Amino acid sequence: MKNFIYILMFTGFVFSQEEVLLDRVASVVENKIVLMSDVVLAANAVAAQQNLNPNTNPVIYKKLLEDSRESMVEQLLIIEMAEQDSVEILDKDIDKALNQQIENIISQTGGKEQAEKALGKKLSDFKRSYRDDMRGKLLAEKYTSSLTSSISVSRGDIIDFYMSYKDSIPSFPTLYKTHHILLEIKPSEESQNKAFEKTLNIKKEILNGLDFGEAAKKYSTDPGSKNEGGNLGYVSRGVFVDEFEKVVFTVEKNKITDPIKTQYGYHLIEVLERSGEKVLARHILIRNETTEADKKNTYEKANLINEKSNIINK
Repeated sequence: MKNFIYILMFTGFVFSQEEVLLDRVASVVENKIVLMSDVVLAANAVAAQQNLNPNTNPVIYKKLLEDSRESMVEQLLIIEMAEQDSVEILDKDIDKALNQQIENIISQTGGKEQAEKALGKKLSDFKRSYRDDMRGKLLAEKYTSSLTSSISVSRGDIIDFYMSYKDSIPSFPTLYKTHHILLEIKPSEESQNKAFEKTLNIKKEILNGLDFGEAAKKYSTDPGSKNEGGNLGYVSRGVFVDEFEKVVFTVEKNKITDPIKTQYGYHLIEVLERSGEKVLARHILIRNETTEADKKNTYEKANLINEKSNIINK
């Protein structure tokens, strides 16, 4: 097997999602280079999927940059070997993978505009400039898969390995088999009625002129969408809980629903767009709050179960 050499030229980063105007080399693998702009592009894609703001999370973003650079170096080493073995990737597979990644980013960030802001460039530019990286990623995956697909390990192989290295294999800790009963603290009927009435009043405020997005920021108890005005982004069928999904795929667009009850509480839902098996919607969630009385009732129920269990086991 040919030996490969890569040169590290990675001395620091400017933590920004702005377009890289003055590019430089991050690493060199044989006759191939990893550009700083490519490292930043890959890191921004991951940051967008994780809803990570580099400006407010510079330490985490720096780690993403470092991980992206290392991943690209490893990928180039594998690509070099894959090309020697004449492994090929079809253009249609690259397009499919790119479109899937873009859809994931849009879904995670809450929309096309937010995705482009997170990436620091238009989605069309991202797709064009990330194409070579995606090809390399798919090429590396296909090559490594071809190496491992024919590997099989028999029981005899495992026993031989154990006998050869048993002195260096750490012992397993003591294991215990336990049983437990988990009691959920459920809100009382009174608490659920209060949540329903509050949701209904919020709808009235919106119908009287309050912007839905502002209402979500003011009232919603869903931390994932509250600050985005309740926007859930484009989401595929099968993601939401049944009660919620039934509504978003049947309700009239741009119409605010009555309170919809799910396991999380009561929702006001507005569908903005539908595209095949995907829907763009926003919602306001009012959770059913548990009271001290609810907690006390559950605690007393747990004690009663414990007492009965002790009597049976005597």
